[in-house]
Amino acid sequence: MLVPSDKKRLGANITAIEDHEVEWFREDLFAWFGEHGRQFPWRSTDTSLFEHVLSEILLQRTRAETLAPFFRKFIREFRSWEDIAELTVAELECALTPIGLSKQRAPRIHALAEILAKNGGELPESVHELQELPAIGQYVAYAIQSYRGIARLPLLDASMARVIERCFWPRQLADIRYDPYLQETAQHLIDCDRSIELSWAILDLAALVCRLKSPRCIECPLARQCNFEGGH
Repeated sequence: MLVPSDKKRLGANITAIEDHEVEWFREDLFAWFGEHGRQFPWRSTDTSLFEHVLSEILLQRTRAETLAPFFRKFIREFRSWEDIAELTVAELECALTPIGLSKQRAPRIHALAEILAKNGGELPESVHELQELPAIGQYVAYAIQSYRGIARLPLLDASMARVIERCFWPRQLADIRYDPYLQETAQHLIDCDRSIELSWAILDLAALVCRLKSPRCIECPLARQCNFEGGH
């Protein structure tokens, strides 16, 4: 495995990650995920695309554990974009109140619902077109493409970035969306047959073990690859 000094010499380049490192990363994470992965309603095999998209939008700035019980109730009442579009913004805001940020979320989600209700729920094909829709940024657009099987794209957020940076090399830019190293590395790591599950595994590891503060390094399946000095 490349030590930090080697990585600094080579620079933040995707070629600095060796194939055996990627294999270890995936194998160790999948083994851990099989035993410790979290169970959420939007991860079940019968989850619809509507539910996938809605859950990813609502997960922005909301803990998954907080969203889970609310989400079950919400999709029992609102089963499609048409159902949401029939509400007023004020009614949607009221419905979203239990998970917070309802004033910010309701107008964007309602605008998206109106657009999709008009075309039978059909979503644009490209990431660029998806990102032009209300409430959908890069992260949600990547998730949509992954769930549709159009592309293997990472669910790259601050949590996934933290795991990658601790195991490999820090980002170059502050904004994850534009950092070439993080984008390329995340893409490289999850480019496998179980890409969505691997993204979930990374996110779960970040939430349960590789935490921002007080990480549980002794429990980490990636300890042999980690360069996080605070945990050693």
